[in-house]
Amino acid sequence: MKTKMRKRPIVLAACMLTLGAAHAQTSVLGNTPTTPGSDYVGWDNTTTVPLMVRHNGNQPIQWWTDSIQRMQLYHTRTGTLPLLGGGTINVQQDGYLGLSGTPGFFATNGYGPFSRLHLADLDPNSEGQNHYNQPWGYRSWMKNGMTLTGNHDHAYIGQRYYGHDSTDLVIHWSDNAEKSPFGPDRLRFIFTTDNTGATQGSRSQEGLEFMRMYPVNQNQGFVGIGNFAQPGISPDPEPSERLDILDQTIRIRRLVPDYEDDQLDRLVVTDADGRLHWRDVSSLPAPPDNCEWTMGANPNPNHVWTAVGAADPDCPDEEEFVGIGTNAPSAKLSVEFDPASGAGMTVIRADADGGADSKIGGGFYTDGTGLEHYGVQARCYNGAEVNTGGRFWGELTNASSFDLNIGVEGLTNVASGSTVTDNISLRAACSVAGTTTNNFGVHSRMWNYGSSVTNNYGGYFDAWTNSNSANNYGLYTMASGGSTAWALFVNGTQFSTTSNIFSTSDPSLKTNIQPADRQTAVDLMNAIPLYTYEFDPSACPQMNLPTGTQLGVMAPELEALMPQMVRDVHQPAAYDQAGNVLHPGKDLKAVSYTGFIPYLMAAFQEQQATITTLQDQLAAVQQDLASCCADRSGSEQRGSIPGAGAGEALRTDLFIVPNPVADHTQLRYTLATAGRTRVEVSDASGKRLEVLEEAVREAGAYTHNWITTDLAPGTYHVTLYLNDSFVVKKAVKVAR
Repeated sequence: MKTKMRKRPIVLAACMLTLGAAHAQTSVLGNTPTTPGSDYVGWDNTTTVPLMVRHNGNQPIQWWTDSIQRMQLYHTRTGTLPLLGGGTINVQQDGYLGLSGTPGFFATNGYGPFSRLHLADLDPNSEGQNHYNQPWGYRSWMKNGMTLTGNHDHAYIGQRYYGHDSTDLVIHWSDNAEKSPFGPDRLRFIFTTDNTGATQGSRSQEGLEFMRMYPVNQNQGFVGIGNFAQPGISPDPEPSERLDILDQTIRIRRLVPDYEDDQLDRLVVTDADGRLHWRDVSSLPAPPDNCEWTMGANPNPNHVWTAVGAADPDCPDEEEFVGIGTNAPSAKLSVEFDPASGAGMTVIRADADGGADSKIGGGFYTDGTGLEHYGVQARCYNGAEVNTGGRFWGELTNASSFDLNIGVEGLTNVASGSTVTDNISLRAACSVAGTTTNNFGVHSRMWNYGSSVTNNYGGYFDAWTNSNSANNYGLYTMASGGSTAWALFVNGTQFSTTSNIFSTSDPSLKTNIQPADRQTAVDLMNAIPLYTYEFDPSACPQMNLPTGTQLGVMAPELEALMPQMVRDVHQPAAYDQAGNVLHPGKDLKAVSYTGFIPYLMAAFQEQQATITTLQDQLAAVQQDLASCCADRSGSEQRGSIPGAGAGEALRTDLFIVPNPVADHTQLRYTLATAGRTRVEVSDASGKRLEVLEEAVREAGAYTHNWITTDLAPGTYHVTLYLNDSFVVKKAVKVAR
């Protein structure tokens, strides 16, 4: 309906006069607009009445363009769809909306819409309803959703109800599988950008396919991930397994711990085409077929062997040899050497009666020219528990007497005229790229099981030289890196024949040199609590803690005041000879007691300066007192303090108990006279932080509970004001 808007007020007035008796109009005589936008169906902006497109009868509402029906909102109606195998099925089409370019879709004898919204394509070749509105894939649960039909196929996207509040969202398509003459019909996920005419990918006419769902037959379907639409896919242009990944692979970013199961014995394997299969772990080849070592059963349970059995091109077998010094061994074990350059391996055996003076289990020698010479090189790989490149014993098992019993002896000799930068008799180095609990450059341990031993040394170092120009070091250690670095870490009491321990203090190694604040040193020394205590040896047995009563500080309390004096330290675990943990490691805090020396020096200097000042003041008072007594005329005189009542400053006082302060303390004060009082707190710089109380009080004693949990550790001042006088006391806050 189009309503002409010319002379609208007159027409509207006439309509209002006849509204009570008039019938609804669907057109206006002569409604042939000539000006676009001036005539329309609807209300203008002068009314607040809702606009309704309405048919109160049970008839559809239709939309037409170019004299062709394009859309219809269906009335209360039951449609009938044929079944491919015979029979029909009813569709309740009340309020369904159909859109189509084919007028036959809306015919009274047509199938009509299958769901709440139905989009039906054209029928360019007039093949009938089964072309543009095929019903074969329809199901009765396809109600609240969108149906698409065309090209003899059907799809539905919408809800499927199962019961109250039980609903699935369904993506459905039909109706030809691979084996159908008209198949297959696939569900594909395609991404496109601008069409540049590319042969494949998102810029091609086809687009970039991410995934497709492919019905193989009426009973199963496959899923393919990848661009199966690209040309040249071989051998299968369609997914050929339940999940078929065209290229790339699967990535699992995290193996979920809940699915770890050491009891499972099935393995996932692939064939040459990439298909996944599984096999039982027990089906894997057993030794010697898998080239592993075999442990024998009775009567030889402790024997192991390899390279046995019939000839095998993939594994060592009974026909193959092992060579040392040769790549063409001639026996099961072949060791070859050049007699002209010394022995590759020497074994000397002598009888118990004497024989050779030296009994050598194995002698190894190198000679000749070369960049690197090794008398013995041993390497050990991938031990399950222990890897030892070389192991040596010096063992006395009988009643003989020895001057020396040496497990490992390293000797170096540099002949006259030779030059060597580093001459090392024994060198140890560790390199770790993986994970190691303890990394030892040298690990030396001496065990004494109760035999008569005079001196037991875990390590003995002796440096001697007859050159006065040489720097001589009995023990030189260095540590850097890591969370903590200790060049020397000692458990147990330390002894030195002298008390001289020197620390680096050369000014060339220092920057930002400033005079120390001696008063701060006094405050800190006064604030540090001292305790007597005894160590608990069972808390960490490997530390060899001293016994008896000790005097010292508690590291957490000191750290709150002087953090530079405290360090975190990890006490390593203790192990037995087999590598078992005897005592676990422990994280501790350590205190530098020698670090107190500079603070004690500064505090002493400050106290000495205070003593000198007091001595000077005492001498002056004594001199004034002598003069005063000499000049007295017999009458009594009283002094006063400027700004205070007579005698007030002598009896008004403030006490902080306890001090240093943790979380709270008491301020106990006395007032010599009545007056206005105020108690306030300021920081070390004098900045006022808080007024604790302010009142007019009578003379007497008072107490105030001071909560200090919000204050950081440090020095503060508490001031008691009484009228025009005041008393200041220092408070030191420590960490809890």
